[in-house]
Amino acid sequence: MDLSLSKTLWTRTSLVLIAGLLFVGYTFGAPRETAIEEKMGVWIGVITSRWDLARGHYNFIEYGIAVPNYTAAIKKRHNVDVTFDDRGCIVTSYERSYARAYNDVMKRALYARYGVDVVEEAEQEEYKRFKP
Repeated sequence: MDLSLSKTLWTRTSLVLIAGLLFVGYTFGAPRETAIEEKMGVWIGVITSRWDLARGHYNFIEYGIAVPNYTAAIKKRHNVDVTFDDRGCIVTSYERSYARAYNDVMKRALYARYGVDVVEEAEQEEYKRFKP
């Protein structure tokens, strides 16, 4: 079977699924907007993370006020990128659920690959480095 055909089919299927979820969520989700946004965030986060894993791209999504200290350690040790969105305290329920679902899938995949929680390991390494 031609590998490029399956990637094309996967891409088209993912895009159609995402477009359908967006249409249904925003058309019928007016009264319970937050619940629909959270579910859409989870679904799209899982789909996106699985797509990145299929391409061999490991990433974590973080948001907040300051960049987490472990980003350099996790990149150096396991070649995992950390995408940081400097949104401060203003994060929508969609973004929160998307990042949580995306990171959960990535953590499970990295645990299966390395046998350790790579985020916890990087945080501990940074803590030891800066410990007074």
